[in-house]
Amino acid sequence: MSEQQFGRDAGKPIERPDYSRNTPRVDEVDTSFGVLNTFASGFGAFRRNFLGYLAIAAVCSIPGLLPVFALGNGTNPFSGVSLVGLFGAIFLGVGVISFIPLLIGMIAAITLTHDALLSPDRRADMNLLSRFKTGLVRFIPALLGFLFILLGVGGIFLLVSATLFATGDGFAVFFGALAALIAVLAFVSTFSVLLPAIAVERNGFGAVKRAWTLAGGYLLPLFGLLMLTFLFDSFVIGPLGSLIGVTVNSLLPSSGATVAITWFTQFMVLMFTIFFGIIIQTAAFVRLKVIKEGLAEEDVADVFR
Repeated sequence: MSEQQFGRDAGKPIERPDYSRNTPRVDEVDTSFGVLNTFASGFGAFRRNFLGYLAIAAVCSIPGLLPVFALGNGTNPFSGVSLVGLFGAIFLGVGVISFIPLLIGMIAAITLTHDALLSPDRRADMNLLSRFKTGLVRFIPALLGFLFILLGVGGIFLLVSATLFATGDGFAVFFGALAALIAVLAFVSTFSVLLPAIAVERNGFGAVKRAWTLAGGYLLPLFGLLMLTFLFDSFVIGPLGSLIGVTVNSLLPSSGATVAITWFTQFMVLMFTIFFGIIIQTAAFVRLKVIKEGLAEEDVADVFR
């Protein structure tokens, strides 16, 4: 730029880069939810940032190997373990040891997805250390959010069961159980964006109200998105992961290392199944923010500050 041009343009505001081809302006955004479009958006983030999700799943799967060596010296994780001990190992050992890194990994996956969906090329920064740090910081609020959903589902079933079985009418029990299932699905659909609200916006107890506000009026689309995600997990990711696990087990000689690798592969599949669900929920969270608040490129929050 010449000095003459510089002098002529002095004082004019600097124009922002034009991302309109990739990130539409708020006033041009389609405000319909679109179950298939939202699912495709989440799947796109999953595909373009696959290595990031793979790294998060791998790190979070490592603690799940501990019971293998603790119970079977790396040869058979259940050798010489009684039935009571087996269930104890699964629910206490594997469950507790794996749940903590799983929840931290879910938060990391949420922040990765959020950044990807609000990036012009749908690719997020791969600074996974910062994402795991965010997972550690938001672990307690996320745990409380998880318990809120769990207790809500359990409370609905308990309340309906206690009421219906007191009547002793089989007809009423059947339809009451059906009503309870519908109520649970409605509850889960409504608060399906709770964890993204906690991870991205750092809401504490206010995240429950936040999720309720965002989901208001979009119960059926959120339910449809959950069902679509469940079907994809059940008939695509699950069978594909099982095939990978069987292939790995058949190609390797029988040894302690084989057991560890097979166990690790199974945990990776589990992580990916759960992560994919949370990726789609984050896509729904972002979509609802766009619809209700007009989220634009300049409104992207720095979730790692």
